[in-house]
Parts: sequence; C-alpha cells; structure tokens
Amino acid sequence: MNTNDQRCIMLSCSSLGSQCKKLSIAVENRACILDLVDAMINLRALHVRRQDNKWNGQTMTTEDELVKWLQHRLPSTYTISKN
Repeated sequence: MNTNDQRCIMLSCSSLGSQCKKLSIAVENRACILDLVDAMINLRALHVRRQDNKWNGQTMTTEDELVKWLQHRLPSTYTISKN
C-alpha cells in the first residue's frame, strides 16, 4: 500500500471524512475511489484528478475506460461523468 492509498483510508475513516459532502482529490490508485465512496457516507459529489495516464501501473487508453470501470463497480444510482 502506497502513501496515497494510506492517506485516502485515513481521510475516509476520519471525523472530517464522515462529515464531508463534497470532495476534490487526486488519487494514484483508482480502487481508492471505491474506498472513499464506500466509507464516506455523507459524500454527495466526488471530483477525482490524476496526473498521468496510469492507474496501478497500467496505462489507460482513454478516460472512458475509467468511467466504464466505475460503472461496473458502483451502484446504478450513481452518476459518473468526465470533464
């Protein structure tokens, strides 16, 4: 587990994380997105940024691949979009 993953877990388990309704965050591991959504029960909007085209050491071909990945892992009640 890298430092970024640990920070995501610490945030999601903190009292601030449990109260958070909107979050803008940079993550290295896309699995952190799922962890944040699961743990932060009051979260209503999540904006995720990344610095490069890699997630977990794998090059992503398009942004659409991340959207599809999230759609397959999150409930259909979630809205996923890209900017």
